[in-house]
Amino acid sequence: MIAETELQELCRALELGEGCFALHFVVCNTPAIYPPLLESVRAACHPPIYPCTIPRDLDTLIDVWLSEQVRDLPPNAVIFLYGLADLLAVPQQDEAGYLKRHNILQQLNWQRNAYQRLQRPLVIWVRSEAMRLIACYASDFYDWRTGVFEYHPPSEQRHEIIQQNLVGFDREWTALHGLSLLEKQRWLGVLQGLIDELATAETPAEQQMLAKLLNDQGELYLSLGEYQLAKPCYEEALVIREQVLGKTHQDVAETLNDLAHLYESQGEYDKALSLYQEALKILTQSLGENHPHTKRVAKNLRQLQKY
Repeated sequence: MIAETELQELCRALELGEGCFALHFVVCNTPAIYPPLLESVRAACHPPIYPCTIPRDLDTLIDVWLSEQVRDLPPNAVIFLYGLADLLAVPQQDEAGYLKRHNILQQLNWQRNAYQRLQRPLVIWVRSEAMRLIACYASDFYDWRTGVFEYHPPSEQRHEIIQQNLVGFDREWTALHGLSLLEKQRWLGVLQGLIDELATAETPAEQQMLAKLLNDQGELYLSLGEYQLAKPCYEEALVIREQVLGKTHQDVAETLNDLAHLYESQGEYDKALSLYQEALKILTQSLGENHPHTKRVAKNLRQLQKY
């Protein structure tokens, strides 16, 4: 599951930089493999590894918080820093969240000298999107990097590992509107990372997984009122599902229903009506009119027809 060459290079870099400041990035879109990667590095690397995670509700500078966390560590300890990707995972159109993200990226630039005072290697674990943001908008900080290491699950295990990353999501999904803004943003980041990981989806199972991730991402955006971000997620999910499953599959009906809900939320009732009717026809034929999924879409349609 672990790219041995990348692992060996990371361990070598940490041992060469023992006791001195060095900035490394590890790009990994599947957080479920963080624990085995951590244990593999610990087993292969001489310096002790200290993992710490930035809290989502951090209300101080990251470098100040980090200095407190590692103050009593042995001088040769290496810091593995998690959680930065979650802090940066905010929709572009969330004005407050966007400002917070902007401030974090600027903070990395302005406070970069403070990280040198750690006097030990710092390994920051991020997803692809967070790495892009840091490289573009915290370029002075990024230019200090000593190394960038990428880890991807092998293709034969990718589907299983992505499933592991979604443990708990469907359960929390049933209480979508009860999720806090921070939790919704965290899941948006997780889903985007998994979508990036499946950019080269080859098997029908992986393509179906990609469509589900896109559909779920659309639902999260819709719950945040981010209509312009939700729409392309649904549309891409619909294309994939129709290509892989056929136009009369119940998963296609699910996306049609969700896209109809989006149009209804925007006041485009004619478009919503047409999609609800199409979804209902598919579900009635495939599941029967008494199935819960069919009844749910029928209820959505009746409510819309009251307008």
